[in-house]
Amino acid sequence: MKRCAAIILCLAILGACSDARILDGDANVVWVKENLVLPGAPDEVAARHCAQFGKKAVYERTLDLGRDALTPARVYACR
Repeated sequence: MKRCAAIILCLAILGACSDARILDGDANVVWVKENLVLPGAPDEVAARHCAQFGKKAVYERTLDLGRDALTPARVYACR
């Protein structure tokens, strides 16, 4: 039982440490899920996304995803 709990804890920690990820986006806006460990990661992910369209990512706001989400999402405009 303790081993199972330890494995689940390790998986949760690894998931929280993973790179920021895009929740949704297009040529005008991108929503990026924040990262617990690397606070600059959402900025970099948004910049790469917007660069595909020849645009720059501009931070707009942070969205609270509810009590079940460990981290919020950031909204960036592609300009």
